[in-house]
Amino acid sequence: MPVAYNKDHAARIAPYFEAQFYRASNPDLDLRHQDPLVHFLTQGWREGRDPSPFFDVKYYLHVHQDIAAADMNPLVHYVLAGKSEGRSACRPMDAQRRCIESARPLRERAQDWAGAEDRQPPQAPAAVLDALRAATARRAGLVVSVSHDDYARNLGGVQNLVLQEREAFEQMGWAQLHLSPAAPLPLLAQPEEPDAFRFAVRLGQDRLGIVLAEDLIAALGVVRQEGLALLLVIHHLMGLQPEALLPVAQLTAAPPVVWTHDFFTLCPSYALLRNDVRFCGAPPPGSGACGICVHGEERAGHLTRLRAFFEATSPIVLAPSESAFRIWSQRSGLPRGAAHVQPLARHVAASRPVVTAGDRPIRIAHIGMRMVHKGWPVFQELALRFGTDPRYAFYQLGIGQGAGVPAHVEQVSVQVTRERPNAMVEAIAAHGIDVVVNWPAWPETFCYAAYEAIAGGAFLLTHHGAGNVSALAAQVAPRQGLVLEDEAALVALFEADGLGQALARAERHRGVLIPQGGTAAWLFGTAEGGALRRRIMGQPAAVAGVAALLEVAADV
Repeated sequence: MPVAYNKDHAARIAPYFEAQFYRASNPDLDLRHQDPLVHFLTQGWREGRDPSPFFDVKYYLHVHQDIAAADMNPLVHYVLAGKSEGRSACRPMDAQRRCIESARPLRERAQDWAGAEDRQPPQAPAAVLDALRAATARRAGLVVSVSHDDYARNLGGVQNLVLQEREAFEQMGWAQLHLSPAAPLPLLAQPEEPDAFRFAVRLGQDRLGIVLAEDLIAALGVVRQEGLALLLVIHHLMGLQPEALLPVAQLTAAPPVVWTHDFFTLCPSYALLRNDVRFCGAPPPGSGACGICVHGEERAGHLTRLRAFFEATSPIVLAPSESAFRIWSQRSGLPRGAAHVQPLARHVAASRPVVTAGDRPIRIAHIGMRMVHKGWPVFQELALRFGTDPRYAFYQLGIGQGAGVPAHVEQVSVQVTRERPNAMVEAIAAHGIDVVVNWPAWPETFCYAAYEAIAGGAFLLTHHGAGNVSALAAQVAPRQGLVLEDEAALVALFEADGLGQALARAERHRGVLIPQGGTAAWLFGTAEGGALRRRIMGQPAAVAGVAALLEVAADV
């Protein structure tokens, strides 16, 4: 039975109500001519309809029987009294529980990706060969670069690296051929008919189109016979067939380079999150841990196929950080050749320190995607718990992807683009962000967001299991970060005056991030890379301009 509308109650709960969420969650309601907040206040809460992702009506009334007995709107009670009494707005670890409840096997999720397939007809074999010859004329070699999507059409750390490598290789006199799946998938493509696998191909900066694997391999075989040096660099295998790439690797005079940007070579769950929530550490396939995970069934076949590729090619492994290589080498057991750590960027701090303003609340931010593996649930809990604490102000800097933002968190739209690669660093500085909470659910292999936090002059809060993030806070910027034991320690830091004291002791500096060139920098700037390059070329080739290019990068 509907209740009377209370204008004062509406004003009090408005900051905790999300109209867009309410509409999307209740498709059975016609709210075109009614304010969703009015509907919630007058009858929606009685029907068990939630006002936001951060308040569970049924849970609140079930746990707090006194409120149910009083027949009181649970959100009104929470805002007026329940929050100050320490009553929970939703289940403990609600974000993680929702993630577990919605977890699906990747083979099932792949059905949702069907609309992303590029269904254009493949290029004619002669056109592929002609394009390869034209692109590699007067070039010393060809890098066949492989990743999970078209780097020129998508943004992200791997995509930026592929672009940086293309530009660096071109300065060194090499061309780049980039391969990605024409049909993107969240797992390996099925192994059937590798000759007919459809690659989306880009030659240099130009898109060639769709090319069948057999036509690509035939064209590469011709230019290889004509004397062109080839190097295969695999950044990611998601959506691809290792079986379709094996003939490419067999055309080269040296083993391929395989990057460990994440742990996809250990499990189709690339962040090693059991049921998309908890870091599992890559237990043996067939273990009990895999048996209770939605990715466990897919993992056995996944590893069998990758082991076959590694056994056939014995690749050189490049890792973006020491922590990434340590975890990968300890857990993979895959046969390989040499292995090296090649950081993706380095931070250079400015000499002038950042002064923490003492006349306003401490500004605390989460930056990047609002996803479980990026630590959003932990930040969300902090904002819900301390959002009304006058000592703190909470921000979220990003492009709006992922979960919703709770009340008392200011959303700042920031999009890093190729034209504005430092957009996040600039936004952190412009909004005076004092602290960035980077609390990933897995050991990050590099994490540009953590480097952006430091470069923006923020103090970095993280935990011991954060991989390269904790290494950054402990080693690169030890006076500008704090590595905590667990979430309990994080909450305790906020409850007491620990955060203010940590900021008072800190020495914060803004800085710049200098890209390190990826595979190109390793191939042309290290002794090990030079040895591989000479093997590829078949002679001790000296490429003019290498020293100059590295000097320019160091001076940026």
